[in-house]
Amino acid sequence: MTDPRSSNSGNRSNRNANGAKPKKRVDRTSKRLEGKRQMRRMLTEQLEARQLLATAPQLIGIQPNNSELLTSGAVRNTAPNELVFRFDDVQRIDPSTLAGIRLTAAGGDGRFSVATAESDFGSNGRASVQLTGLVAGQTWTVNVTSASLGVGSAPNLTVNGNALSVTLNSTAGSVTTANQLVAVINSSPALTGLLSARLKGGQGAALLGQSATSSFSPILINQNHDRVITPGAILVGQNPNENEVTLRFGEAL
Repeated sequence: MTDPRSSNSGNRSNRNANGAKPKKRVDRTSKRLEGKRQMRRMLTEQLEARQLLATAPQLIGIQPNNSELLTSGAVRNTAPNELVFRFDDVQRIDPSTLAGIRLTAAGGDGRFSVATAESDFGSNGRASVQLTGLVAGQTWTVNVTSASLGVGSAPNLTVNGNALSVTLNSTAGSVTTANQLVAVINSSPALTGLLSARLKGGQGAALLGQSATSSFSPILINQNHDRVITPGAILVGQNPNENEVTLRFGEAL
């Protein structure tokens, strides 16, 4: 009589010999590998999409009053009431960043320029220091005083909005010179990108504050005909035009 258990064991051995179970293991392994490949593809696609969104918006064109795009140097005889800024298609403009768009109009001279002013800072004409505002449309008021700040002390600067207070050193042997004032203004973190100074004429070693400060202070840095235009409304386009920003004006520019 044949033992059934021996027969079943033999059948299992035959199935192993026929390769049925190993084939199933191979199939499961292939599915796992394919799943991993799909996951890698998905992660790669997501990363590429994030990289595209992280790129700064690229301005494609500006369209006034739904007419032809503006081109550099083009002259328009009709002032627009609306300007549409179009950026690259992958962008979705964040409304909180709209302050980064600034419109500046040239003055009656038709030229864009920044405000400048010159002063001898009480050097009795021995030096001329030019101060230049670096932001279009912004003016400055410079108030100058003189005080004994100590041996070797540089002039003191205080910035409050668009007002600059300068205290020249009057200490004997350490009187502020034109070169020192220029260097202090240009190295001030509070004035970086806002105001610069240079020696336009005369001697860099000229002593400043040799005449009453009331004779040359305050210094007004306002010789600028440019003007910043404030739109009546700034709108971000609705889906699918979220890469557009529209500036509307109450009257023609």
